Amino acid sequence: MIKRLDKIVSKLLERYKIPGVAIAFISNSKIASIKTYGFANIEEKIPITEKTWFQVASISKAVSAWGIIKLVEKKKIDLEAPIEKYLTRWHLPPSEFNHDKVTIKRVLSHSAGLSLSGYQGHQPKYELLSIEESLNGKTPGPKDEYQLKYSETWKLDPHKEEKPVRVILKPGKEFLYSGGGYSILQLIIEEVTGTSFSKFMEIEILKPLGMESSSFEYRDLSLFATPYDEELNPLPHYKFEAKAAGGLNSTVEDLAKFGIAGMEGPNGELPGRNVLNPESIELMYTGIIDAGDDFGYQWKYGLGHFITEIDGVKIVQHSGGHIGWRSMLVIVPQLKEGIVILINSSAGNPLWANILTRWSRVILKK
Repeated sequence: MIKRLDKIVSKLLERYKIPGVAIAFISNSKIASIKTYGFANIEEKIPITEKTWFQVASISKAVSAWGIIKLVEKKKIDLEAPIEKYLTRWHLPPSEFNHDKVTIKRVLSHSAGLSLSGYQGHQPKYELLSIEESLNGKTPGPKDEYQLKYSETWKLDPHKEEKPVRVILKPGKEFLYSGGGYSILQLIIEEVTGTSFSKFMEIEILKPLGMESSSFEYRDLSLFATPYDEELNPLPHYKFEAKAAGGLNSTVEDLAKFGIAGMEGPNGELPGRNVLNPESIELMYTGIIDAGDDFGYQWKYGLGHFITEIDGVKIVQHSGGHIGWRSMLVIVPQLKEGIVILINSSAGNPLWANILTRWSRVILKK
């Protein structure tokens, strides 16, 4: 399969007008191969390497879920408790619904009925706001032409981020994807630990998993690929207060390490790698609420992860998409297999879908 990809990926990049892609293949709970194609920066002819940084967008939610579960294991947070139990710096706006039903577990599983599906970020010239300001819907400045374009393309309200995160559906009723909910979890981590979200995640999750080239903070942009639009125009590196929802910056190698940590190791190492207990991993990888159909399969959402079964084999995944970035992480714990795909383009969805289809046919012998 990899030999075949070597022959066709360059053609796919040209077909889809994509600058580059980094792919990590996981086999027997180890990084079996990392392949990179194309450019991190077209204009300067800088190639993508395994050390190139990307914005991984909503894959951040899967990593952030580990942070919440770490506090659950430390008995600092109760999964079944209302979020308001842990909030002092910000509170849910009044609504017709019972806020006691807005629990940590439901927020993690997008079943709390919360608004604000996602974020477009802010232009680099603006300073980041506080997470409380973000939750209240404040923005540091107007959107630029690219953000307005994507608002129109995806039928988004260009001013949607100016509305406070709030309860708009009966908690527990159904799946309602909410990046805003993960911003609340970000605030809860800060409230409970007394430290910044980024620092907590670095100390408790990223470094223990060996993810040294990952951060919820902004690093030297020379480390990053340049993001591009569908016509190969370079885009700004948008910034996000919503770190738990979409603020992780990482490499294909580091995200592969994260995926591996959720599986039994090649030498019998336990899922969670002593950062979390195996029981916690199993809980996160158990579907809680129906999350719709995709690729012809019925998906559920667990705690920070999408889950489905194919012929009795559990598949765990999360994708991500910011303006100029696309990402995909899939693991098959039972088979100790996985794949990570990172793309520096808004046009990346057809490419990762093509690669993922080829990979799944090999892994699942379809």
